[in-house]
Amino acid sequence: MEERPGNGNAYAALLARTWNKALPMTALWEITYACNHKCTFCYNCPERGRREMSKEQIIEGLGKIADLGCVFLVLTGGEPLTRPDCRPRATAARAAGSPAPAL
Repeated sequence: MEERPGNGNAYAALLARTWNKALPMTALWEITYACNHKCTFCYNCPERGRREMSKEQIIEGLGKIADLGCVFLVLTGGEPLTRPDCRPRATAARAAGSPAPAL
């Protein structure tokens, strides 16, 4: 039977590429401490005096993730959508060659 990209082979090829080249498959990045919830069990507490990354630092990090060849990018935090620059950063990540981020 002939193999076609639509029957799962494209994903198998992607897995083989990342495995054979020892590339990271997924990048999980906590880009903020900000959150609109106050969960008592949360370890990601902004009250501990931690600083947020600047827009420039995030752009630099996204470029590094793109250079690594990650297939999946997950932006998390806190709640990444509480950052006013989240959507432009996600768009910049995609334009820089990073995978489309999941938020």
